[in-house]
Amino acid sequence: MAAHEPARFTHLQRASRAQRLTALILGPVLWLIGILVVGFVLNRRGAIEFSLTVTAIAFVLALPICWFARSRRVREERRAEQT
Repeated sequence: MAAHEPARFTHLQRASRAQRLTALILGPVLWLIGILVVGFVLNRRGAIEFSLTVTAIAFVLALPICWFARSRRVREERRAEQT
């Protein structure tokens, strides 16, 4: 039985600051535009409010998940630098 070597962390190319800021700004704006368009097309004001609420809740729930994923990635990068 051959012993497995542990998987090695491979660095990905980090997005530039401009790309990260663009994604941070455009992502929520595009969601908002899409929700407003659908709400106005369907002519339902309650649908807009509901969709904005769902989007806000999803955003708040995604923050700790993204924070956890980033902390794991930074830890793996540091571990890879040490070896």
